Amino acid sequence: MQTEGHNSVPNIAEPAMVPVATQFQGAHGFNISGNPILANIGVNSGVNNVTTVNNYGGTRGLEKLENFVSFAALHNSSEQDPDRRCHPGTRENVLNRLRHWIDNPNSTDRIFWLYGPAGAGKSAIAQTIAHGYKQGEVAATFFFYRSDPGRNDGNRLFTTIAWQLAFSIPAIKDFIVHALDKTPHLPMTNLETQFEQLVAHPTNNTACQMPQLAPVIIIDGVDECANEKLQRRFLSVIGNAVKDPHCPLRFLICSRPEALIDETLNQFEDFTLRIDLATLDDSNRDVEKYLLDKFSDIASKRNLDPSWPGQEIIEEIVFKSSGNFILASTLMRFIGDEDHNPESQLDIVRKLQPHRTMSPFALLDELYLEILNRQLDQDFLKTFLALLVGRSSIETPGLCRDDTTLMNISEKDLRIKLRKMRSLLKFKNFIDVYHKSFLDFLQDSSRSGQYHVSIQGGQKQYLKLIVDSVVRHVSMAIGQRNRHKTCNSSPGFKFVVKKYPPGIDLPVEDWEEALKPLLDLQDKLLKTSKPRPCRVTQIMRDLLLHLTILQRISHPIAAAQVVQSNIEEAVTKWSRALATKVRNIKAKKKSDSCFSLLISLLQKSNPVMTVDTAIIDCMSCLLAFDGSDTARRVRSVSDAQKLIDVVDLLINNRSFLRQCGPDVACQAAHLVSEIFARVPLLPESLFLNRPTNNGGWVTIGILEVVCQRALISRILDHNYILPVLGIEASIDGLYFNHGSIYEQYESVDQWLQRSSPNFVTRIRLMVEVARTIRYIHSMDIILDTDFIQSVSFFYLDSNLRAKVRFIGSFARLSKEASMYYHEYHRFSGLTYEDNISAFGLLFDSVPSHFVPVFSFCVHH
Repeated sequence: MQTEGHNSVPNIAEPAMVPVATQFQGAHGFNISGNPILANIGVNSGVNNVTTVNNYGGTRGLEKLENFVSFAALHNSSEQDPDRRCHPGTRENVLNRLRHWIDNPNSTDRIFWLYGPAGAGKSAIAQTIAHGYKQGEVAATFFFYRSDPGRNDGNRLFTTIAWQLAFSIPAIKDFIVHALDKTPHLPMTNLETQFEQLVAHPTNNTACQMPQLAPVIIIDGVDECANEKLQRRFLSVIGNAVKDPHCPLRFLICSRPEALIDETLNQFEDFTLRIDLATLDDSNRDVEKYLLDKFSDIASKRNLDPSWPGQEIIEEIVFKSSGNFILASTLMRFIGDEDHNPESQLDIVRKLQPHRTMSPFALLDELYLEILNRQLDQDFLKTFLALLVGRSSIETPGLCRDDTTLMNISEKDLRIKLRKMRSLLKFKNFIDVYHKSFLDFLQDSSRSGQYHVSIQGGQKQYLKLIVDSVVRHVSMAIGQRNRHKTCNSSPGFKFVVKKYPPGIDLPVEDWEEALKPLLDLQDKLLKTSKPRPCRVTQIMRDLLLHLTILQRISHPIAAAQVVQSNIEEAVTKWSRALATKVRNIKAKKKSDSCFSLLISLLQKSNPVMTVDTAIIDCMSCLLAFDGSDTARRVRSVSDAQKLIDVVDLLINNRSFLRQCGPDVACQAAHLVSEIFARVPLLPESLFLNRPTNNGGWVTIGILEVVCQRALISRILDHNYILPVLGIEASIDGLYFNHGSIYEQYESVDQWLQRSSPNFVTRIRLMVEVARTIRYIHSMDIILDTDFIQSVSFFYLDSNLRAKVRFIGSFARLSKEASMYYHEYHRFSGLTYEDNISAFGLLFDSVPSHFVPVFSFCVHH
């Protein structure tokens, strides 16, 4: 029966209005003993119209809730670590901000999200806040803990909060009890129903009776709730609740910066404040204060020097902590172990002594392994961890930009793949570690187990990923001829290989293994037309040049000698027949047959090449044809290397030059330059142990340019170029051994100081220099303009013939500079015109009206 003006179906959380006179009506035959708390329940609507207060004593009425409460999750539970509080004098910045928010109940921000990487000290901050306020001010707490079934269940969150609210805000208890009476299975309903009936409705109906306006509920370790779907659901429930301006509750939520939590709370950003512990400027200072105090305490208790262990060691630990307390607190717990000598324990931490029992990093390692084991795609994770270790060990900035390129995945998909790693990796702008201790963990096999990545292993994987990326890019270019016209790819890893030594420090065997796909691709490219240059194809060339250099300096090479006999003289039975065949081919002018025959001869030669008369005759025949056409016939890297080696041996042999003349020498140099344009290789003779004569220079700079200098100095006419006798590697670069095994040279500036030549001799010298520059230009090669202006780079033989210690490059490089090395403005000076202008400034003592004459000499 419905009473007028009243709802016949009250909310289940509303206490029943029972006439007081009927409460014990008909009761008999019972005794009341002990000290019961009896209170009138309901409303007396009789003559006196007296309102009574419902008061269930103790836990009475909450029995149906008790079995669904995680008591261990309360901040003052015996399960909580009593030492997990902020060290005095630390975290003052963040604690003050939180206290200001709590002390201002009128704040429109109803959620405060405190987040940071694993080990940043979030729980310690939450515990410090929880213990620093009265029960009514912090009305309830829940500290999730993944490895405890009683504390990792999101279904127990709101039941546990409701239990605490019943005691911290007494007026709420009656509503909770009544809801349980009406729906006994309420603790087993879904999260949304639990929150509405056990938290939201009771607090909304008693807001005016609360001793503290807008009490705070602390929920710590949201990411440690075992069920991620529940994480999203209970955060959404809380977010939707605080949208209601009548909601009297506020929530302090602490967690790692997991993507799911971030995405969910972003929906309620109008009501949410945030603090990212990873961005606080005072973190390192706080860690240092903590260490100073702890070390001082240990030193005092163990009678050590008060200054122990010294500021340097403290700063070392601060650096490795990266502003996170977990490493510092873990190490101090280990060092301060009363059963061991703290000095020996510190030596173990610093790896000056082996640990005998438990590792000092055991707790930290457990945390890291727990996070790593949660990742779904373990193969992808291990590849990325190797990339991470590899690029972190290379002293080249900006490599993080290449992660998506190297992993062959979009930025969005990479972040999705690694979304469960956000407590260890920061995702702001690029992906990197929060704390360096994680890299130390990965590099120690005894700690990381299956996730172990050594620096060498990381760099090897990084090199393989670079090679895979280059192979993908160039392979696509082969199938899409116009791809490079719109290629804007400029990976950061180009800086790792653009100079010698490379940023990747690996044994030659690892380079050979990693670059095998690149060598296979290079062979494929030799069977097609030369790809249009771009920055990625230049990286390919740099990698191959590094491999060539590393192979040559790692494996001894025996000297190959040109046979010093007359070309017409038959040396062997088979060579006479071949020589006849060569002459027939030459008469027919078939370059393809000549090339095939020469390649077959070279392929049959011993590993240590011996150049006999047949090869010499065949080579001289081939040089009668166009060098670019011959270069296009090369089909493998090994054949290209043999051709470069035989040409190098012949044009550096005076007997051959006397037989063939300068035109053949020029053709040979053109052939080598054309081969080098298609596949970057260097003559093996450059890496032989040659005697030094005029000394050597360490040559640093762009690898391609440095190698071109060596090659050009080797293959051009040594009447104009000071030859490079050999190359040696150093940690600073490539050491060029300039000079000649036949004659002595003197630099022009030394000659000028020694001889004080007259005006006519100076003019003669200028003509000689002009002749040298003109010859170099005729070979499609350009000198570096800056060095033309210095006489110290020009040398004189005993006949005052000028030779240059070459610094420059093939002319085509200046044309392709915008594609190869757009970052380097130097290449703008690599033009014939700039060379001629610089020549005019070379001898400042020559009257200016002579300069146009000599410039004309160079130009024509």
